[in-house]
Amino acid sequence: MFCPKCGGEIKDGAKFCPVCGAAAGRKPAKGTGGKSAPKLTKAVADVVETLSGTAPARKDERRATLLRDRRILMAVVFGVVILLAAVFLFQPRLKEEDAQKLVKAYFEESQEYSGNANQYAACFQYTVNDLTRQLSGNLTSMLSSWGMDTSKMDVNTITTQIGSLLSDYFSDASNQMTLAEAILEKSTFEAGKVEKKGGAVTMEITVTSLDITEINRQLLQDSVSVNGFVRMAMKFVGGGWLESIVDVAGGDISFVMDSFLDKVETVDKTNTYTGTIEFKYNREKKAWEISDVGPGILDAYYGIYK
Repeated sequence: MFCPKCGGEIKDGAKFCPVCGAAAGRKPAKGTGGKSAPKLTKAVADVVETLSGTAPARKDERRATLLRDRRILMAVVFGVVILLAAVFLFQPRLKEEDAQKLVKAYFEESQEYSGNANQYAACFQYTVNDLTRQLSGNLTSMLSSWGMDTSKMDVNTITTQIGSLLSDYFSDASNQMTLAEAILEKSTFEAGKVEKKGGAVTMEITVTSLDITEINRQLLQDSVSVNGFVRMAMKFVGGGWLESIVDVAGGDISFVMDSFLDKVETVDKTNTYTGTIEFKYNREKKAWEISDVGPGILDAYYGIYK
């Protein structure tokens, strides 16, 4: 038998411990040796787990999985950061003054007839159609003011023929250039600030150009122009239509161009149009380029407002 207090050996029948004097068979005082049992139990359990190899193996496995997941997450985040840096940080910044130079060069190139013949043709066709439309609307009153009996005239046919004549006249490349260049000389543009939108670099452009409709309106009010149009109209009155058309087609209508150019110099009324120009960086050329021009910007520069 052993002492419950100190663990010393007690002979059978002894009432006290010969070592510490504690009563034999008495339970240890609360808060003394009893506390060692839980510690001992846990220690034994740890020893069992260590010898069996179960608990540490599970902990190591969980730790390895966690580390692997963290490495994968860090790799993904790092990749995204590198991609964003390549797109935004390593791409040269487009300066506002450089963007304005690109826009200026774009509009200067648009004035070269060799590369913009279609735009010149569109400019003159727009001018002719507008002039013919206005002429059709006031030809009757114009002819009446000259004392002509318009009841015997087919004004629509007269207008159509005059429009056709004007188109034939302006179909000549030199006339197209003269007309378009006269308008372009008065055309201007104002560039705004460079901004990043949706991954692209853009700049707002406001174009100002002459109001062709106003020029034509004043042209038709001019006495010289009125005289010229009336003379053409009179050729359609009486006689054979075929002979009249041939006669007019063979006549000189350069007064139309002369009158229009005179009005270009005096009419101050303008129209404005605002659009957006987009820029992209060409990595092969290592330079910024205009990648897209908003619809209507170039037309407005030629005075065409639809």
